Amino acid sequence: GGVLIERVSSDPPPLPPRPPAKEHRMFLPYGKYGLEANCEIHKCHPIQIPNFLFDSRTSASLGFVIPRKEETDAKSALVTLSYAGDAKLHLCLATSVGGAIEGLVTSEVLGSLPKPIKGVQAVARCASSGGGFGPQVLNVSQPISLKGKLFVTDMSLSDPRVFLKCNPVVQIWFFNGLYKTYRPLITPAMLEGSGGEGKTWFVCDMRTESDSKMGKESMECIDQNKIINEAYPAFGSD
Repeated sequence: GGVLIERVSSDPPPLPPRPPAKEHRMFLPYGKYGLEANCEIHKCHPIQIPNFLFDSRTSASLGFVIPRKEETDAKSALVTLSYAGDAKLHLCLATSVGGAIEGLVTSEVLGSLPKPIKGVQAVARCASSGGGFGPQVLNVSQPISLKGKLFVTDMSLSDPRVFLKCNPVVQIWFFNGLYKTYRPLITPAMLEGSGGEGKTWFVCDMRTESDSKMGKESMECIDQNKIINEAYPAFGSD
């Protein structure tokens, strides 16, 4: 789904053209907002998206993912990425040995390539550009013992400030609902040109322990939420 935001003016807004399916139109003044969305048919998990910055220098669209309850199960976590516009972003999870990448699963290649991580698969990706929203999805399934880094990489490298503009949202879902939501930390100073450039959004460190179910007891996400100028987050020697 998605939300197309337009700025409120002193004049009543004109009637917009009929939006695409699953897109909703809102009229708001510039500012920072929190968004909550619910399915009318009660077959999807509700979501909350904090810290959405609506500004003349950011995209006026916000994409989000609401999995159906039957798409989640007790043994798995879904990691989803959505974003607006024509950006070419890929959702990635990597593990390491001795400070070098050992395993890498990316939504660029569906399945467990190019470097398999047992229990992790890319199961969906953005079908086309031009409006965005995605989703791109990684599935992390038990049994799995993992120490990895979750990040989003910009494949086009055409705009060093892409993460400030395209409203990317990463969410982690368990079978009983939303576990984590990540948005890049954007400040007005960044939009003015002070900081925020980079080719990778380092979302979090992810730790999982092998268990019969996937949940807060078996998965820990250590927030990083920073934009870096390297292709991959740095790994320690262990």
